Amino acid sequence: VARKSIKQSFQPSPQVSCLMEIFRQMTNDCIRIGIEIEKERDGNQTPSMKELSRKSYGELRMRYHCYSKYTLCAISKAAGILASRRKSIKRGIHTRTPYVSKPFLVSCYDLKIDDGKLMFRLDAGKFEAIPLNSHTRSFLSDSALRVRSFTLSAESISLSVSKEVSGINEEELAGAVGVDR
Repeated sequence: VARKSIKQSFQPSPQVSCLMEIFRQMTNDCIRIGIEIEKERDGNQTPSMKELSRKSYGELRMRYHCYSKYTLCAISKAAGILASRRKSIKRGIHTRTPYVSKPFLVSCYDLKIDDGKLMFRLDAGKFEAIPLNSHTRSFLSDSALRVRSFTLSAESISLSVSKEVSGINEEELAGAVGVDR
């Protein structure tokens, strides 16, 4: 499976801006909870995604009244930030306490491309439709591509896509290159 992303400019609506700010706050709360778990263990081990989810999900659901799938995505994002911090510490790189400062939104749930627009849920009953520009629409016109997730920031939207690649003989591969974003 080959993965790639495409980015375009974007101006969020007031409802999306509000959701992006809630997502930022949820992510920061998850980071705080994860660091508290680390301190309980004398800073020796970053909590797993499952453990962070168990410890933070209930608190986030009570504090923030948003679509539950965004709560799961915020926990996942926080777990990734904490794991990255742990790797830096192991390499001897001094790190500050992580904190997300800009509003954003990441999701892989309930999204689809319909009539040249990205459709996703704001909450249980409301959807948002973001028009895609001609370059993005032409890129996504390949029927083999699947939109896997989206990331919204104050200025842009990034769509992650995957494509099943066939015809590659593993014995002929000389190596592989990975890009971690």
